[in-house]
Amino acid sequence: MAYRAELLANGDEECRKWPYVYAVFSDGTEITPEMRRHYYELLLAGTGPAGSPFEMGKYFYRFAARRELRRKAGSVFRRLVGA
Repeated sequence: MAYRAELLANGDEECRKWPYVYAVFSDGTEITPEMRRHYYELLLAGTGPAGSPFEMGKYFYRFAARRELRRKAGSVFRRLVGA
């Protein structure tokens, strides 16, 4: 119980309301589970692109377009890939 009390005393309830910052690319476009899996597979193969994956939206948009990994929340995504 002491740990829980410390969490609450240090703002846990407020922090839980913050958005998850790793859910989107730097332009605000959603990162889908399929995109995450593809990036992971690239890393495992030793062929992962250099740099921050959060700055690589265009690469992943093209990947997703080829694989038809569109999602309902992807109106920005559809504009970017020309769908």
